[in-house]
Amino acid sequence: MTSMSQLTKEQEECANRLFNLRRRVYDRSNIKDNYYYKEIDFCNLSEEVDLDGLSDSDKFVLVVVIYDMKEYGVCSHVFKSAFGWDKNKVYAIAKNEASIFSETLRDDDGLIAGKGYVIDQYVKTRMNELYSEFLWHDILEDPPKNKYLLLDIDVSAYKGRTKGILLNGVFHVYRPEYAKHYELTNWPREEHGWSPKTEIIVERDNIKRWKILY
Repeated sequence: MTSMSQLTKEQEECANRLFNLRRRVYDRSNIKDNYYYKEIDFCNLSEEVDLDGLSDSDKFVLVVVIYDMKEYGVCSHVFKSAFGWDKNKVYAIAKNEASIFSETLRDDDGLIAGKGYVIDQYVKTRMNELYSEFLWHDILEDPPKNKYLLLDIDVSAYKGRTKGILLNGVFHVYRPEYAKHYELTNWPREEHGWSPKTEIIVERDNIKRWKILY
C-alpha cells in the first residue's frame, strides 16, 4: 500500500505534471486565485484554458484534471466536445497514462452513468498539496480588499494559520476556529469575561503570507 510519504518517483512526477497542467486554467481576475469553482465551457476550451504547446496526451490529462475540480470522473463524450476526438482516440491516449484510470461512474442517484476516467488517488492528493502551496502569496504582495483570507501569522497571541480580512488597510484576524485551548492561552480576552476575543488586529509585519479563501 502506497502512502503519501512513500510515493514512487513516477507518482511524484505525475503529480507535478498534473499540477502544472492545472495552472493553465484561466481566471480573468487573477490566474492564481479562485478557479476551484470556475465553470468550464468545453465547446470553447481554448478560451478557457491555455492549450498552447500541449500534446494530445497533455490535453487529455488537463481535461480530466479540470473535471475533477467539480465532478468525479469524466466520460469520453467530453473530449469529443472539446477536441472532436472519438472514443477510440481517447482510449488510445488514456491507456498510456500511468496516473489516469478507467472506472464505472455513477450519477447522484447511484445509477451507473457509464465508463469514465479518474485520477489515481495518491497522485491527486499530492497534486492538491502542490496546488494548495502554490496559492500562497508573500505578504509583500498586497492582498485584495474585502476578501476573506487565510493568513499565516506569528504573534504572541498565536502562531499559525487563521482567517482574516483586510479592511481600510488594517488586518482583522479572527480567532482560530479549530485551535486547541492551550494554543489560545495568550489570545486576548473579552473585556468582561474569560472568552477569547472573536478578532484581533495584527500588524502586517507579523503576517508571513496569505491566500484567498473567498
